[in-house]
Amino acid sequence: MAKDNQPTGYYDPQTGTFVPVKKKKKVWPWIVAAVVIVPLWGAFLRGGNSEPAPTDAENASEAEVAETELEAGETEAPETETPAQETKAPENDAPETEIVGNGADPEQWPDIAALGLDNAVMLSLYYDYQTALTPENYPSDFDEAAAYEAKMSADAAKKYNITEKQANMVYSYVLMNFAKVRNDGYPVNTDYKIRYGDLLSVNASGGTVVVKAKISPSYSNKATVNQNYFSVCDMIKNQGLDLYDEIQYWAVADMTNGTEAKVISFTVPADVIRNVKELGKNFPDNTLGNYVTDLWIHPSLEG
Repeated sequence: MAKDNQPTGYYDPQTGTFVPVKKKKKVWPWIVAAVVIVPLWGAFLRGGNSEPAPTDAENASEAEVAETELEAGETEAPETETPAQETKAPENDAPETEIVGNGADPEQWPDIAALGLDNAVMLSLYYDYQTALTPENYPSDFDEAAAYEAKMSADAAKKYNITEKQANMVYSYVLMNFAKVRNDGYPVNTDYKIRYGDLLSVNASGGTVVVKAKISPSYSNKATVNQNYFSVCDMIKNQGLDLYDEIQYWAVADMTNGTEAKVISFTVPADVIRNVKELGKNFPDNTLGNYVTDLWIHPSLEG
């Protein structure tokens, strides 16, 4: 916890540095200190990692949303699917995902373990807090900040069916043990499905998952490209890929000369993954290309 004469900020695990932000008078650090820092001091000596809070994706215009719905209905899809099913798939269509890591060690962290929260739930609570505590969301006024923090804890308590004190305790635990909680919380799933095309493989290593697919041309070059965004967003929203820190995707297709070649590849960073999952149906899948990195599209599909 920063002292009055020290800068405040958050820890960036990607660079291994502490990122300062404009100092604010917060009530939150003193609440955490009173609730959890003393009993968890031993674990703090081992250190923990944090992650940059997500940046909200821009909302698409009405025209973009209409285009999304049009392409979802007109892009080539399996015969058994309908546009309505593509918008909201039946619950039993999503593969069952087992979460590795059943929570905190009961011998080392009895109070946390007693809550019965698995790693995925604790990570979800952590991301909720990280989003709420970003400089963009946190009030600058002292009185407003106190009320904001109280509501933040109350919302978490209601969402996860625990007390406000327990919600703060879980957040602090993940904050100080992020690497362990995160590394133990990856999904184990051998039944991934791709929305458009044929899924070739899904391979994970640490926090990165690589998805490879084979696609077919659609009614236009733009639709052929966008179907890849629809597929990846579906895997983030419905199939557990939101638990990873990075998604690397690439797809191949049969060319007119009879050969097979890569036609698109891109990387989805952690903050975008978080936004897609959190916004759900409110995130227009065809805009994913605006937020990915390392985007490469075959020249035949450009324009």
